[in-house]
Amino acid sequence: MTFISPRSRQPNRWVLRLLLCVGVLRLTAAAWAEPLTQQMIGDVVFGDALTTSAADTNGDGETTAADVAIPGLLFNGKVSGFFALNLNDALTYRVTDPMGGVTMETVKVYSANSAGGFELNDIQVDSSQMLKNERQEYSNANGRLTYDGDTDFLQQVRSTCTPKLLRLVLPIIAGQMFSTTSTCQVRTLQNLFVGVIQRTDSFMPIEILESLTVPAGTFRHIVHISGSTDAGGFAQTEEAYFAPGIGAVLRLTTAGGDTIRSELVGGTINGHPIGQ
Repeated sequence: MTFISPRSRQPNRWVLRLLLCVGVLRLTAAAWAEPLTQQMIGDVVFGDALTTSAADTNGDGETTAADVAIPGLLFNGKVSGFFALNLNDALTYRVTDPMGGVTMETVKVYSANSAGGFELNDIQVDSSQMLKNERQEYSNANGRLTYDGDTDFLQQVRSTCTPKLLRLVLPIIAGQMFSTTSTCQVRTLQNLFVGVIQRTDSFMPIEILESLTVPAGTFRHIVHISGSTDAGGFAQTEEAYFAPGIGAVLRLTTAGGDTIRSELVGGTINGHPIGQ
């Protein structure tokens, strides 16, 4: 069962929405004297600050994931190095629908545990009302990120899927497709049964882009992942572009021939603003 806000006309998205939407690198520096930049994060994630001619195997003048001798490797690290996972880390997006309507969406880390699991608050608003208020739950173990379920506070329902929906597998290698078919159960917050639906989520890493510019700035080493969801006959696809250490900076979600564009406009990581 997919719930759609009557105002937003947007379905609940599969989380690359996260993923799909938030990503935070656990930076260990004591403090930053300036806004956190993509260059700083890229230096830590990819080791660009330690570039040597010997390490630059593809001759592009820097050491990146493209230099590692694994065919198709796009990212080789931990989930916590790909998404924003520190408590209260937040990313804000400008969401533009096919008719040109604009809303704002903020995804914030609500909680995290020592086992690598975390919860996200996903809130979307227009100029007059809240269109979405969800809490999403994830598990993170052995290089596999799974979506455990969500609570929709506007619809007053909770959904859980068995098996859990696979969202990411590390290392990220271009062309490797992963798919999960689950039975998803929906109950009210008072635990009354609403219904079940069969859902299949698939994703495949595509490529790494040198850079991508969105309202929040220009980001480097962009990992492009393509995904799709088929839930009870409702199908949608998503092209998501991730800046490692930050998360999704651009998402293009298409359903019924209409595309919704979500662009990163700002956020905070470890209490520091994202900036150029």
